[in-house]
Amino acid sequence: MAYKICIPAEGNIETGVITKWHVKVGDTVFAGDPILEVETDKTSFSVESFCDATILGIIKHEGDEVPVLEMIGFMGEPGETIDDVIGL
Repeated sequence: MAYKICIPAEGNIETGVITKWHVKVGDTVFAGDPILEVETDKTSFSVESFCDATILGIIKHEGDEVPVLEMIGFMGEPGETIDDVIGL
């Protein structure tokens, strides 16, 4: 099953800027691995993987400002597509 990668709602932020992706498409990640860095007007933080998976797609890139909870990438089992992401 494929899953969305989103900027989580940390505190009362509305948007965040992706400052660094630590992964690329095809990388394997494990729960707790940092996958990207986000900066807001108030703080900076890492977004960690919530499961063991393969990075299947990156939709938003470094420098992009993105609303929280908007999909910025997706991960899952090799071969899955964006159509397999929950909620689409």
